[in-house]
Amino acid sequence: MKIFLWTIAIFSTINLNANSLEEGQKLCDSGDAKGCYGLGNIYLKGEGVEKNSVKAVTFFEKACKSGYVKGCYNIGVIYLNGVGVKKDSAKAINSFEKSCTDGYFKGCYNLGIIYGSGVGVKQDSAKAVSFLEKSCNNKNAKGCLGLGIMNIRGKGIKKDAPKALSLFEKACDGGEAIGCYNLGRIYLEGEDGVAKNLPSAYKFLEKSCDTKYAIGCYNLGNMYFKGDRVKEDTIHAKELYNKACSLGHGMGCYNLGFMYANGKGLKQHYGKALKFYKKACDSNYAQGCFNLGVIYHKGVGIDKNATQAKEFFGKACAGKNERGCKALATLKQKK
Repeated sequence: MKIFLWTIAIFSTINLNANSLEEGQKLCDSGDAKGCYGLGNIYLKGEGVEKNSVKAVTFFEKACKSGYVKGCYNIGVIYLNGVGVKKDSAKAINSFEKSCTDGYFKGCYNLGIIYGSGVGVKQDSAKAVSFLEKSCNNKNAKGCLGLGIMNIRGKGIKKDAPKALSLFEKACDGGEAIGCYNLGRIYLEGEDGVAKNLPSAYKFLEKSCDTKYAIGCYNLGNMYFKGDRVKEDTIHAKELYNKACSLGHGMGCYNLGFMYANGKGLKQHYGKALKFYKKACDSNYAQGCFNLGVIYHKGVGIDKNATQAKEFFGKACAGKNERGCKALATLKQKK
């Protein structure tokens, strides 16, 4: 079963209640922790000044020392990702621990990811579960998502699919589309202690798609295109592939190109096939590049163009598509 993982939470931001950098500096100098935090964000994002992560850290540290925990948290994100500074996992962990201890639960979530994935530290699933539980118990949806993944995989905790289901539902209700998607997959395929439930599967996969999770849209599209556990509906499949494609999912674009190129449930249209294969290729889906190469090489619906064919076979090959490499080698031999 393909269950999707979490990602590191991003920066926390605030709109500084000051009309200028000078006023923000006065706020910070007067001991206003939020003022220091706001200045840190100004330098972090380069709003009216040159981006400067070192200065951002300085102001976030002032905010952190004055008890404004979002400053501690942002220091952690900067050092974890190396944003304008050298990556430093120890500093990141220290900053996240302070934010977590002081009640900013995104910090607990990030610690869960760090220990669960072994990012800059020895992997420790039990520690990961502890931090994710603290995050989830304090209504952080990402924490519930991460804890659900640990439960379904039996990492740092006994495998418990029904509990994972409950945690994914909390994540989904909290706006985490991956939580909705994982619920859909579990209900679709079944799991120990969880029976298949197709109406629930469709409900949650659709919710993940409605929340703009491209993989959810793509997989629903596949189900309707193939008639897999639903009635075949190529028009609905097209709509779902189109949504996935618009969200940057290369395989969604590719499948649209395939439908138009081959007249599968749609009127054959080589121009539209070319358009969607190009989008797939631009999204680094190598098979889309290969199909573009074939179209230009054979002149399918357009004039032959050996230069374009080589270009797209080359892109396919660079994307580790063996057929693209072979086609490129063949064209070079004919030169």
